[in-house]
Amino acid sequence: MVLKKLGELFSITLHDVGRENVPKHLLITLEESEKDEEIVSSGKNQNFFEKRNTTVISIIETQAKIEIPVVTIQLLSSRRKSAAHLTAATNAISELLEELSKAEVIHANQIKVAVLGKWYDLPSRLVDAVKSAVDATADYDRFFLNLCVQYNGQQEIVD
Repeated sequence: MVLKKLGELFSITLHDVGRENVPKHLLITLEESEKDEEIVSSGKNQNFFEKRNTTVISIIETQAKIEIPVVTIQLLSSRRKSAAHLTAATNAISELLEELSKAEVIHANQIKVAVLGKWYDLPSRLVDAVKSAVDATADYDRFFLNLCVQYNGQQEIVD
């Protein structure tokens, strides 16, 4: 339900907002709640991550449409998760990154993709997808998309 409402929110245009009201940096947390995590881990909602990936694409399209310079999206926090949940989440993020590395909206609008967090400890499919998306957009600098995967801001300060 939340993803549907978020998708509706991102159907706005620059005309609707007005250039002076466009944020310079937008931070969105799409990390699921503990209740959502239980549903995903139980396998009852197979479409959760698919819907989330669709929402991420809508956010990126809106970023380009209303010219938000930087968008940061929290996809997977560093808090503990069940093995089933972590597998489903990393597979979905891999699919999203594979799609982003080829997406017209990314290349047509020169959106540089960065992935923040300790993603390098995750399954190789995800690591490869991260490297592919980052490499495919390395020379872009018109807009910036930061995806947080296994990210903990407090831990980053310590490190």
